[in-house]
Amino acid sequence: MRRAPIHPLIGAVLLALANSSGATTPMTININLPGYGFMTDSADGVLNASANARDNAHLASNTAKILQNIPGGSVSAAGGVSGLPVLNGLSDNQLILQVNGFSTPNACANHMNPPLSYLPPAAIGQITIYPTVVPVSVGGNAIGGAVIVKSPQPIFAKTGSHFVSGGSVGGFYQSNGHIYGTHLNAAAATRHFSINYSGSYVHGGNYTAAKAFKPVTYGIPGDVVASSLYEAVYQNLNAAYRWKQQVLELGVQYQSIPYQGFPSARMDMTGNHSTRLNLHYQINIDNGRRDRYAAFADLKTQWDPQWNSDLGLRLEDVRMNSGPVQGYNAMMYGNPDNPQSLPGTFNRSDRQRQYTNWNFSAIVHYQPDKHSSYTLGLARKAQAPSLYELYPWSSNAMAMNMIGWFNDGNGYIGNLNLKPETANTVSLAANFHGSDPQIWHVQIQPYFTYLHNYIGAVRCPTSLGGACTAANLHAESGFVYLQFANQTAEIWGINMDSSARLAQTRRYGTFTMSAKAAYVRGDNLSNHTPLYHMMPLNLRLALHQNWGAWRNTIEEQLVAAKNQVDALRNEPQTAGYGLLNLRTAYRQGHWQASLELANLLNQFYEQPLGGLYLGQRPMTYGTALPGSGRSVNMSLQYQF
Repeated sequence: MRRAPIHPLIGAVLLALANSSGATTPMTININLPGYGFMTDSADGVLNASANARDNAHLASNTAKILQNIPGGSVSAAGGVSGLPVLNGLSDNQLILQVNGFSTPNACANHMNPPLSYLPPAAIGQITIYPTVVPVSVGGNAIGGAVIVKSPQPIFAKTGSHFVSGGSVGGFYQSNGHIYGTHLNAAAATRHFSINYSGSYVHGGNYTAAKAFKPVTYGIPGDVVASSLYEAVYQNLNAAYRWKQQVLELGVQYQSIPYQGFPSARMDMTGNHSTRLNLHYQINIDNGRRDRYAAFADLKTQWDPQWNSDLGLRLEDVRMNSGPVQGYNAMMYGNPDNPQSLPGTFNRSDRQRQYTNWNFSAIVHYQPDKHSSYTLGLARKAQAPSLYELYPWSSNAMAMNMIGWFNDGNGYIGNLNLKPETANTVSLAANFHGSDPQIWHVQIQPYFTYLHNYIGAVRCPTSLGGACTAANLHAESGFVYLQFANQTAEIWGINMDSSARLAQTRRYGTFTMSAKAAYVRGDNLSNHTPLYHMMPLNLRLALHQNWGAWRNTIEEQLVAAKNQVDALRNEPQTAGYGLLNLRTAYRQGHWQASLELANLLNQFYEQPLGGLYLGQRPMTYGTALPGSGRSVNMSLQYQF
C-alpha cells in the first residue's frame, strides 16, 4: 500500500491578555528517568517530579505507563513500548496526544504505533496532562483529555561562560521477562549554539503471570504470556541556535523496533523503522489523506486576586479521502468491477469527506483563601472519524480481524456514513491544603461528559455478507464482527488525590501517606449497555519515607472487580485484586540507584483494560490478559 502524507495543523491564532491557571489543574511531570517521583509544590495542586525522587524502573520502556501514577489515568495493554493511554474512560485517539508540539494519528489499523511510543521515557523532558477539560489553545479534534509530551529544552551557556556540557548514562533490569535496557543523554552548548543527543535501547522477553492461566501448548508453559516480548532502539539528535530571545530548533528522531509482540492482538510487529524530521509523519491507507486546518482564540483574564478565567473558541476543518480498493482475490473479497460487490460499491461511492468542527472551553478559577481553591471547567469538543473508522470496507473475516485496536479479538468494518463525535463536559476541581501543601492536601474532581454521535459499534448487518451472518448478530460468546456506528453515550466519575505528612524526625526522616482513587462509569444509551473498557474503582495507598539520600515507599494498589462490561463485544469480566509494591531509591553525588519489588506477594490478576489473551494459537475466546507476577526491578544512573 502506498503511504500518503499527513499535513500538520497549520493555522493558529492566540489572543492572550493575562495569565490564569488551567481549569482541571493539569498535572505537570518533569522527568529525569530512570528515576522520578511526585510532590505537590503549589496551591493549585500541580504535581512535579524531582530528579532525586523515587525510581519506578518499570516505566523505563513505556511512556504511556506514566499515566498510571495519576488518578483517572491508566493504560490499555498493547506492546511493550506501545501502551495506549486512558484518561477517565476515554483513550487512545479520543485524546489529544502531542509529541513536541505535533498531534500525529496512529500509524496502523491496530494502533501499534501510538504517538507516545515515538519518544522513550529517557528522552522526555516534561509531560503535561489535562484529565478532562482542555483549553482550546492546547489542541483539538479529540473528545477527551490531553497528554502533551516534550523533549528537554535546549541548554545554553550562561553569560560569562563560553561552554557548558553534561548528561547521564544508565541502565535497568526487570527479572520478570528478563527485561533490560540502557540510555545515554549528552548535551554541549555555547551561549548561542546547543546540541543534544539521547539514545536508548530496551529488550524484553515474554513475561509470566503469577500462576498458570492456560494449558501448555506447543511447549509454551501455562504461566507464560506469549507474544509479550519486544526490542526497540531510539536515537534522537537535536540542535538549537539562539539569537537574543529567539531560538531555532531542529530535531531528527530515529526509531527501530525489530519486533514487538502484542499478546491481546491477532498480529505482532516486526521490522518497524521510522525517521522523523520535525515530526513529519506517514500512515498506511491506500491514497489515504487527512488534512487539518484550525484557528482558535483564547482569552485569559485575571479579574482580581481571587478570580481568573480562560475562555476559548476553536474552529477546525478536517478533510479526508481514500482511493479505490480491491481485495486479494475476487472470489473471497468481491470483484471491484461489479458495482454490486462490496469493493465495487465502495469505489462508486463518494469517499471524500469534509468536517467543520467547533470547540469551546470555559475555565473559571476561584481561590477564596490561601488554603483552598475551586476550578470549574466547561467544554464542547468535536472529533472527526478516523481513517480506520471510515474506510475499511471488506466483510471478509480475515480482513475484519485486521481492523481493531480494542484488544478484544473481534473484527471490524468501517462506515462511510459516520458523523463527527461531540462531547459536552463539565468538571469541578476542589483543592484543600495547609499553609505548606507538602504537609497535607486533598483534591477532589467530579466530572460528567455527554457524548453525541459517539463512535461505538454494532454487530455488522447481514446485508454486508461475509462474516456478517445471522448467527453473528445474536452470538453471546466467542469472537464477533462489528461495524462502527454513531451512538449516544455518557461518562461520569470522580478522582481523588491526597497526601499528609505523618511525622518529621531528625533520625528517621520524613514520613508521608498518600492516597489516589478513581471511579468512572460509561453507559451506551443507544445500546443500553456499559461502554467498553471502563476501568473499575481503584485506589493506591502509599507510605513514603524521605531519609537523607534515601527515598522508600510501601504501596498497595487495590482494584475492584469489573462487572460492568460491554455484552455487544462479549467483553470479559475481571476479578478484583490487590498488589503490594516496595521501592527504594538512593542518590549520592552523581549516582542514583533504585530497587523495586513489584507484586511482592505474587498475586495473580487479570488486567481490567488488558482485553483477551491472543498471544498464541489456537486463539480461543474467554481468557482475559493476565498481569505480571512478582518482579525484581532495579536501575542505576550516573549524571555527568
